[in-house]
Amino acid sequence: MKNFLTLTIFIFLSCSGANNQNKETKIIEKYFNSHKFTNSKENFNKINVDLLGIKSEKLQDGYNDFLA
Repeated sequence: MKNFLTLTIFIFLSCSGANNQNKETKIIEKYFNSHKFTNSKENFNKINVDLLGIKSEKLQDGYNDFLA
């Protein structure tokens, strides 16, 4: 009985964590869809500044240069 209870608790906790990730994904998708972003350099720069707070000049050739 203890094994079943422990297993049930672990399953519940793992499933509840997935819901939080799904919520975050849905919020981000809603942001992009509501602002009708297309895959362009202008929108890439706008996303970096608005969401991440990173100016495109600091990115240089990509995120790896910024993070290094």
